[in-house]
Amino acid sequence: MEIHAPEKPILTIKEAAVHLSIVTVGILITAISAGGILGPIVFGWLSDRFSRVRMLQVSLALSCAGTLWVAHLGPGVAMLFVSLLLYSAFTSSRGTQTQAIVADAAPSSPEAGMLIRVGLLNYVAGALLMPYTAFAEAARAISELAG
Repeated sequence: MEIHAPEKPILTIKEAAVHLSIVTVGILITAISAGGILGPIVFGWLSDRFSRVRMLQVSLALSCAGTLWVAHLGPGVAMLFVSLLLYSAFTSSRGTQTQAIVADAAPSSPEAGMLIRVGLLNYVAGALLMPYTAFAEAARAISELAG
């Protein structure tokens, strides 16, 4: 029995599910990545000015509202782009907020500082790699369409 793996499995599944072009799906994936970068920055700034726990609760409530919004969207790529951007910002902001809450609760020690630095490095690496992978997938799709 011979098994053939699809050339572009992620985009093909998403494209088939929502009947969008492969380039549009790449742009939508980029919206998710951009939200993943902007959310922690904005909510981190807000959590420095307001209560960290309160901002965590706000991000949870906004994630719930964003989920309902995405579920009830009609056809339209622009609104889907905005909703994915916002939803990703709300959901990804909780990782850095949780790290800050844990850092505030933990006793100050070299180990706690190292844990915070490792978490920050993990966040920065993810923020740098996610848009690259989305752009690489979109560029590959465009080159396949053109070639």
